[in-house]
Amino acid sequence: MSMQYPLLRFAILAALPMSAQAASIDDTSVPKEIETVKVQGEQLKHPITLISPGKSTLELDDIQREQAHNIGELVMKMPGVSLDGGARPGSERINVWGFSHPSALSIRVDGAPVGFQQYRYGSFFLDPQLLRSVRLIKGDHNVRASLGAFAGSFVMETKEATDFLDPDSSIGAMAQAGFNSVNHQWKRSVTTYGASDSGWSVLLHGSRRDADDIELGNGDVFTFSGYRQHSLLGKVRYQSDAHNMIVQPYAL
Repeated sequence: MSMQYPLLRFAILAALPMSAQAASIDDTSVPKEIETVKVQGEQLKHPITLISPGKSTLELDDIQREQAHNIGELVMKMPGVSLDGGARPGSERINVWGFSHPSALSIRVDGAPVGFQQYRYGSFFLDPQLLRSVRLIKGDHNVRASLGAFAGSFVMETKEATDFLDPDSSIGAMAQAGFNSVNHQWKRSVTTYGASDSGWSVLLHGSRRDADDIELGNGDVFTFSGYRQHSLLGKVRYQSDAHNMIVQPYAL
């Protein structure tokens, strides 16, 4: 019987703090004051403006002056752009601000996305003489670019038939041929074009390049540097005061 009294005292003492805490929580009669905080600052005198991304542009005169053999040779003249990779046009990479993976670069020709990738390298095939302008928006700032284009976006526009015609001409043709002795490369291209006063214009282009392996300065041969490249472009356009329609199949 003597062991029951200490257990009873412990149960009563343990219940006292809980009942006191419950009473303090339920007590809402004590008024409370909220501290006032004052914040002082100075209003900006000028609005905040966003800096436009870096841009580079090659116009028609710039493209014709460069006389580049491929797209890589043409765009490497832009600030912040370089090339790495192999000697063939299909095995090179365009590097913009240190980003050179093909998926980090968006390339559009007349609004259509183009590109070629083999393993971790790749570019695309297009005769630079067909371009009217090349614009580079550096960084991931172009809303029309593909997802993940951290390097930048190339926006290229091809020529129209009127870019080849004289002001008083409606039809014409042009043929080009070239030879490189370092790899015995032959380049041949034919372009026909025409335009009418009713708003119709047609442009047809075909080019072919055949190159053997490059011969180095010491007489050795750069193995697997030869290539065969074909490029076809067709462009039909109708333009009036109320309508503008373009049909453009191409094979790069």
